[in-house]
Amino acid sequence: MFFAIRKIIGSLALAIAMVFAVMLGTTTAKAGLILQDLHHATTQINFFEPVGQSFIAEDALVSFAFGFEHFVSASPNDPLQFTLNEGVGFGGAQLFSTNFSLADGFEGFFDIDLSSVALTVGNPYTAGLNIPGTSSLWHFQRTQTNLFAQGTGFLNGLAVPGFDARFRVTPLTAPEPATLALFGVGLAGLAYLQRRRKFRAPM
Repeated sequence: MFFAIRKIIGSLALAIAMVFAVMLGTTTAKAGLILQDLHHATTQINFFEPVGQSFIAEDALVSFAFGFEHFVSASPNDPLQFTLNEGVGFGGAQLFSTNFSLADGFEGFFDIDLSSVALTVGNPYTAGLNIPGTSSLWHFQRTQTNLFAQGTGFLNGLAVPGFDARFRVTPLTAPEPATLALFGVGLAGLAYLQRRRKFRAPM
């Protein structure tokens, strides 16, 4: 009788662990979207590179998007380069860099996944753009009204007062370590129960 009760308690504990894993979810808390969606003009990236935008991190894991616009159609569609630096401007440590391409005729936001870099909430960062080639095809969208209070735009690597890129910073989800551990316990419990049922199956 004692062993039967112990088996029941063990099964209940495993079931409770699995329920908690589901209830707790698998995402970190998110502060929300940072969006500067005004667009009154465009600026040629290749002529003014590096161009960029500073911002204050509100989440550790994010994606960043500039607003783009196809301009001189006779130019080749060269890849663009995105960078992320610590601090305001391009003098800080470079945390991330990637080359990417846009489809001909593309217009709007293009997101760069920065989940490989854990930002420090409350610290400033600068997202940058340049074109390794010579194409004048791509412009980035910008505004000079209702400016973003927690950052500034950059042309030729220099801060430009009264200027912001059109951009957005989107928080990304990531598994909580404690939740992952609990979920692992739940999976182990399922495996254990399945194994016991297999051995107890009638011959």
